[in-house]
Amino acid sequence: MEETVDPDYRIKVTDVKIVDAEGEKVIGKPMGRYITVEAVHLPDGNDDYQQAVTGVLCRQLQKLLPDLKDKKILVAGIGNREITPDALGPLVVEHLFITRHLFEKYGRDSVVVKDMGNVCAVIPGVMSQTGMETAEILHGLIREVHPDLLIAVDALAARSIRRLVTTIQLTDTGIHPGAGIGNKRYELSERNLRIPVIAVACRRSLMRQQLWQIRWSH
Repeated sequence: MEETVDPDYRIKVTDVKIVDAEGEKVIGKPMGRYITVEAVHLPDGNDDYQQAVTGVLCRQLQKLLPDLKDKKILVAGIGNREITPDALGPLVVEHLFITRHLFEKYGRDSVVVKDMGNVCAVIPGVMSQTGMETAEILHGLIREVHPDLLIAVDALAARSIRRLVTTIQLTDTGIHPGAGIGNKRYELSERNLRIPVIAVACRRSLMRQQLWQIRWSH
């Protein structure tokens, strides 16, 4: 495990690598890399601070995605756009610069797409809206679009109020939509989708047991 703290903005980064079965047993997670960014002043809305957090996130993503040249990337905005704590994924996709159609029209060597990444995106919704598992939708898209990797953006549930909107997690092991509120769905992982899956998530709601504790404490 490696911990670093930004000297100017006090943004803490914890980088954990699980490399064997013993590590899986001790930590309780699959083998892979887990990066946690703790930015306690993120909710304050300070532009300089948010820019600093953005820079930190970019550097951490580069650790998980060291070579993106000529790669086709599919970004999935996981979650329910109609529910604020769960809308992170869809909101991120809405603000992406999508380029796949330009690559398809002009070709990889065109000046139109020079220095651009080949990015497409989807907001698969939730089962109550579509009647389908997110993994099922992504399976079909992957077969048609043939991306080299998937970046899944989702909102996580937190065990502590202090971690709400201050903690961002990245991992190369994928993600389990709905797990934090006891609504487990098929995991989005390389094992299931047959392409590398990078998960980026921010804690935006409390876990179900914490919500019950708060409810019964009043």
